[in-house]
Amino acid sequence: METCGLNTIAPGFAFLYDKSKNMVWKEVFTSSWALKQGQFAESCALCVAGKPLFDNGERPVVEDDESEDEGEMGEMGEVDLDIPGGGDY
Repeated sequence: METCGLNTIAPGFAFLYDKSKNMVWKEVFTSSWALKQGQFAESCALCVAGKPLFDNGERPVVEDDESEDEGEMGEMGEVDLDIPGGGDY
């Protein structure tokens, strides 16, 4: 779905479009984040009333995957976690 910046969507995604078919709100709900905890219902009411929607600040800056400040990762040695009952399946 090019309009929302995602290749696929999963259950729990909620989108709000205005009368001009512009996406004006996107929110994701999960088993631990329900509709009543989010801003989607209020955003719907504001959109229908023609009022400005919530402003949650600037969009996050997406950094390049090839950042120069990434350090090289050393090899990890064997780690003994000493977990009681570990491996007793």
